[in-house]
Amino acid sequence: MQRHSFFIASDTATYQEYFELRAKEYQRTFGFDGAWLQTEDGYDHSGVILVCADTAGRIIAGARMNISTPAQPMRLPMEYGSFSLSLLLPSMNLAQRNYSEVSRLAVAEEYQNGQLLLELLDALHEYARSQATPLVFSICPRVQARRYRILRSTGRMNKPFYIFKDIAVPAQFDIEMRLCVFAEEGELECC
Repeated sequence: MQRHSFFIASDTATYQEYFELRAKEYQRTFGFDGAWLQTEDGYDHSGVILVCADTAGRIIAGARMNISTPAQPMRLPMEYGSFSLSLLLPSMNLAQRNYSEVSRLAVAEEYQNGQLLLELLDALHEYARSQATPLVFSICPRVQARRYRILRSTGRMNKPFYIFKDIAVPAQFDIEMRLCVFAEEGELECC
């Protein structure tokens, strides 16, 4: 099976097509009006948006990645109010490391067979690796975290993955969320 190619969005048309895809998929998946996802926010602007297009050039998958580094620390999109990764995970010493968050992940409905999602996660990991960022955090609905765990246990996902079941993540849109991390080998001994 041929793998899809991913690239960093760099023009207005690609950004807008990705924004429309994520709005549509969030509305379809979670049942709320996703219109607010059709416009750029501060985290879109400060992060990198990785996308995939089909053979006709239509954006079929994408996600946003924001990176915090010791030289340029930032609160990641999930870190609002009192929810802080550094405070919740002191053994990871995040203030002294590069770490990131993947958010606004969207895959077009007709491609939701799992393969494109795995390829998107691989592409995001490769990008993180190119930025010397070994920890890629995400908050996701409980059902999606379970899906990641199944993909990992069946060998389809080939990277270390951990779900922090004991960390309370604020619900979003009345959806129970889980904190997850995808990591480089050897990075999750503290978990």
